[in-house]
Amino acid sequence: MSRNAFLAPGLGGSVVAAVAAAVFIPSGASANPARDTDPMSSEVRVAAPTPVEAGRYLIRVAGCNDCHTPDYMQLGARVPEERWLTGGPLGWRGPWGTTYATNLRLFVQETPEDVWLSICEGRATRPPMPWDSLHFMSEADRKAIYAYIRHLGPAGEKMPAYCEPGVEPTTPYVLLDPDEMGFRRVYAQAPEAGLVAASECESFEAMGLAVRVRVPSTDTRDALSLVELTLPDRAGTPPQSLLHHDLIVDVAAGAVEVVLAGRPHAVSGGDRVVVPRGTHHVVRNTGHEPARVHLLTTPGGFDEFLRELATIEPEDEALRQELCESYGVRRVAQ
Repeated sequence: MSRNAFLAPGLGGSVVAAVAAAVFIPSGASANPARDTDPMSSEVRVAAPTPVEAGRYLIRVAGCNDCHTPDYMQLGARVPEERWLTGGPLGWRGPWGTTYATNLRLFVQETPEDVWLSICEGRATRPPMPWDSLHFMSEADRKAIYAYIRHLGPAGEKMPAYCEPGVEPTTPYVLLDPDEMGFRRVYAQAPEAGLVAASECESFEAMGLAVRVRVPSTDTRDALSLVELTLPDRAGTPPQSLLHHDLIVDVAAGAVEVVLAGRPHAVSGGDRVVVPRGTHHVVRNTGHEPARVHLLTTPGGFDEFLRELATIEPEDEALRQELCESYGVRRVAQ
């Protein structure tokens, strides 16, 4: 990703010279032809007063900071250079598992240059690292990047370890697998202003329970949804975990038990239970009178899941399972 040119404070005029002089040239046609030793060479490299300045230029134009520097995607070159390349704690999740952008400041300090060059030339592991960009670089440019990172010196901490497929990360992550979760609206239409009377709330039945959509996802630009379930005597939700939604169970009326990761919690009116995504849970009525619980989920979409679930015939287990998978709802056998 390209960035506008920026000179960080305190770097001095040498950076101006480096950026002005940094051009791609064949090694057989360098800025000083008298020094050429191999006029037939087709290697392309960056020319700059020093390898460190060439490396700084390459880091900036190759987009290395986008992933390897915290907050760089949001703030760009406003991030001070002393924070560059200290790693990205945001995970990138897909069929390969979850990867994290390495703290290159620490990695390079403990990696000899020849090992670095070997990695740049031959490694092609997990996305979203653009390994091809390193493969196509000249050895001179790889050395320049190495020299620049060494010049910065060690800083920061090691990033989280890679997570195997199926392992839920403990950090925020970007989901890159369209098969795992349908893309949700990024710029949803703004809701209309005005009063929504309780009588206008949508009601239906799903999972054998009465469902009332108190706040649909469309009213929050998919930020959250709020549904109300009415649980009859001793009834409850199926054992499940929500892989893509954080959940808050708020008890409006009745005596309710929420089993959270195998641990039961007695909940009464006004209490709430926080259920992080991926946590196995059951919500059940432990009293003889109907209980009402509010399920607040973020991001939005869980109301849409329940709405679609209500249209599936009870005996159509295959279709129900397909719907659960599309919304990241994992049912667990008791």
